[in-house]
Amino acid sequence: MSTQVVERKTPQFQGEQSSDLFLYAISSLTKEEREEIFTAFEDYFWSLIEAGELSKPAYYKLASGAIHLSDDRVLELVNDNTQAKKFLAKLLKEKAKKLLEVSAELEKEAKAEGEEE
Repeated sequence: MSTQVVERKTPQFQGEQSSDLFLYAISSLTKEEREEIFTAFEDYFWSLIEAGELSKPAYYKLASGAIHLSDDRVLELVNDNTQAKKFLAKLLKEKAKKLLEVSAELEKEAKAEGEEE
């Protein structure tokens, strides 16, 4: 029985602040959103197998939903693929819009409660 060692390349960004912002945004992704990203870019992840950067068992676990994309894998994808960057930006905009709606509703409720007291 042999064990295959898989090396991962570290995503490169234009400065530490940019990298921190990407990590912050990506860390907010739900597992459903990570599955959506994997499904949309399955071909990219298959190419990682061909390049020896992802094992087949890991790919099949990702495909079945047994495991989910790590922040590093999403960063790598976004770094390597312009379409993925656009896809992620759209996902994050939708999430931000929902969060702003929730925030506005909380402020409205807090203001109403404050007036009652």
